Amino acid sequence: MNEAWKDIIITKIKVAVYVGPNSGKHIHNDRPFHGLVLNDSNGIKDYVFDDGTVLHTKGRDIFYLPKGSSYYVKQHEIGGCYAINFDADFTDEPFCISFRNSDALLQSFKGACDAWMSGGPMSNA
Repeated sequence: MNEAWKDIIITKIKVAVYVGPNSGKHIHNDRPFHGLVLNDSNGIKDYVFDDGTVLHTKGRDIFYLPKGSSYYVKQHEIGGCYAINFDADFTDEPFCISFRNSDALLQSFKGACDAWMSGGPMSNA
């Protein structure tokens, strides 16, 4: 994770959504937006990028998927995830962070998805 995160300005939120188990795309080419993703408690997945980088994720991990990246998802344990796709003027490499207690983070992602689905303030960003 680079220093740009402390000064990031999000210019557009494309979507905040829960992607249920066994749904969503498994192959992504030239990702149109940056993505912050939080696995639910069951998901264990590898994100395999075109350059050979492999991002190992497990339940309740939060991870970043860069805009413009191409990858495929290899699922080891079935689970869903919360995703917030956004635009911003910065670059970084994919990364994953594990937390001992991610309850507050999970509630924030759920709240973002609920606000998006209800047409609340976040959906107009």
